[in-house]
Amino acid sequence: MIQFTRAKGVYGGLNLDGTVVAVSDDWNKAFYGKPVLPPDVLVTRTAHAKGGEALAAQLAKSGHK
Repeated sequence: MIQFTRAKGVYGGLNLDGTVVAVSDDWNKAFYGKPVLPPDVLVTRTAHAKGGEALAAQLAKSGHK
């Protein structure tokens, strides 16, 4: 994982315990109501969940992105 902060520099960490992050298509479909891929959520931001709309609206009001 690499983290960028407002402070100068790049901070990174590495974990070699064998953990695997896997995509669960069934869970994504249940949550988003349609099949979505990780890039839809993380990169293009084209996947939206109804439950998250209220939170996004509140964050927009408060000026957070």
